[in-house]
Amino acid sequence: MPWPFFSTKGIGKGTGLGLSMVHGLALQLGGSITIQSRPGLGTNVELWLPQSADVPEPVAAIDVRAIQPVSGTASLVDDEELVRMSTADMLADLGLCGD
Repeated sequence: MPWPFFSTKGIGKGTGLGLSMVHGLALQLGGSITIQSRPGLGTNVELWLPQSADVPEPVAAIDVRAIQPVSGTASLVDDEELVRMSTADMLADLGLCGD
């Protein structure tokens, strides 16, 4: 049974549909999500996903000295100014963008 999702955010303030995305992903993977919330007590979110029987293959070691640096240009776009600013700061901290 689908859940009714709605946004309490105003127009141009984001979708507020993050939980519906998590719910849809959990269902696609054969899992589920439960959310319990009480005023004054907080919110408990449980994400249930099935355990995989697959055994991961070992990952070969990578010689990072052999990786050739590349350069390019990317546009940082988001409708939320705070998201843009924090992402730009993070990229700058990682040395991945100029001023």
